Amino acid sequence: MDQTKEQRKKQPFDERQERVKHLYNTMQRSLQVKEEKERRNDLAKLTNLGWIAALAAIAVLLFLLWKFFG
Repeated sequence: MDQTKEQRKKQPFDERQERVKHLYNTMQRSLQVKEEKERRNDLAKLTNLGWIAALAAIAVLLFLLWKFFG
């Protein structure tokens, strides 16, 4: 009889503990997804800046070629 009372007392704590673990893991996954999204966004911005820099360099080269040989 004492053992069943102990099990009843212990069970809600275990269930709460499992719920807290689940919520913590969910928050961790959410944070990881958010960080990954920010990382991809930063990479996209760098890629766009790279293209802009490359196009600017080509424009400067074309201008110099036109100036010296045109």
